[in-house]
Amino acid sequence: MASSSDSEDDSFMAVDQEETVLEGTMEQDEEPHPVLEVEETRHNRSMSELPEEVLEYILSFLSPYQEHKTAALVCKQWYRLIKGVAHQCYHGFIKAVQEGNIQWESRTYPYPGTPITQRFSHSACYYDANQSMYVFGGCTQSSCNAAFNDLWRLDLNSKEWIRPLASELHLGKETV
Repeated sequence: MASSSDSEDDSFMAVDQEETVLEGTMEQDEEPHPVLEVEETRHNRSMSELPEEVLEYILSFLSPYQEHKTAALVCKQWYRLIKGVAHQCYHGFIKAVQEGNIQWESRTYPYPGTPITQRFSHSACYYDANQSMYVFGGCTQSSCNAAFNDLWRLDLNSKEWIRPLASELHLGKETV
């Protein structure tokens, strides 16, 4: 709690009424400060009070990988809204592909590590068990038209490119 100033001019006294109210030191006959009541109710709001349209808009910014799954566990309402957001994303993408309305744009790379070299004619697949995308090979458009024979994994949660190490496991003819 604030108290009187130690300056020679003892005419200034700083008293924090909010601290007084919060500490419960008000006299019985005093009325609570109306501004405080508004602030208390403003601070005690929750996400469940938001209109569903607003909540759905907020949830649409989550990553469709781990963040969708985690948010869907919060409550039944969020589960239902996340399913709707995922449905809209999926069908919006399918429609854009069918209509040829996909536009690629270069983005800055604010994630850990460095991105892999730009390439085309590569192979890529998604592996759900570790929520990663694997990219193999490809070519560059540089003057030397280099061809790659490398494998990269993009962790879709951390957005980090990782170069998997080759294992010593060799498959014999018997296992094929």
